[in-house]
Amino acid sequence: MSMNNFINTIGADEVGIGDFFGGIVTSAVFLNKDYFEKIKTLNIKDSKKLTINSVIELAKKLIKLIPYSTSIISVKQYNFLYNKFKNAHIIKTYAHNLAISKLQKRFSNEKYITILDQYASKENYEKYLAIINPDKIAKIDFFETKAENKYIAVACASIIARYYFLKQIADLSKYYHVNLPLGYNKDKINITLNKLKIMLNDNYEKEQYNLFKMHFKH
Repeated sequence: MSMNNFINTIGADEVGIGDFFGGIVTSAVFLNKDYFEKIKTLNIKDSKKLTINSVIELAKKLIKLIPYSTSIISVKQYNFLYNKFKNAHIIKTYAHNLAISKLQKRFSNEKYITILDQYASKENYEKYLAIINPDKIAKIDFFETKAENKYIAVACASIIARYYFLKQIADLSKYYHVNLPLGYNKDKINITLNKLKIMLNDNYEKEQYNLFKMHFKH
C-alpha cells in the first residue's frame, strides 16, 4: 500500500453486510503523521486479504496505538432497522455516520479529510441520511471505491471493524453452542440452521432474529 502524499485522514469502513449470521460493524480511524509513525511497520492492508489470526493480532495493536470509533450493530438491531427501512445501505449509513461523527467531534480542532469506502453515490448517501435524520451529521469529503486498498486509515478501520465483527460472531457462537460460519455459504448455513433448529426447538422461531439477517435467502 502506497503511503505517498500522507495527510491527516479519517477513514471508515464496514464489515458484516454480506454475512448471513451476525449484524454489522463500522469503524472510523484518525491518522496523522504522529499516529502513522506508530503503525508504519505493521502489515496494514484490507482486512479481507488477511487471515483471521492476522486480523486479531493487528487489531489488538491498532486499538492501543491509534484513535478510532466503532459502531456495533447487533443482528437484532439490524433486523429491526431493516424492517423499518427495507434497505441495507440505509443501515450502513446510520452506522457509519454514528462512528465517524464521534471521531470528528473528538478531533474538531484538527484539519483533516474524511474518506468513506463507497457503497453508494454521494447523492444517495445524503438521501439515506435524510431518511435517518440523525442528531449529528458527519461530513464526508471523499467517497471512493476500494478505499481500503488506497488509504491506510481506511485499511485500519477495516481491520478494527472485522475484529469486532469476529468477536460478535464468537460471542453468538458461544451463547448458542454452535460454531456460526462467516460469509454466505448456503451449505454451511443450512447445516448450522438444522443444528440450531434441533437445539432451540420451540424457541427457534423467536431466536432467529438474534442470529441472522432475516431478509437473506436460506
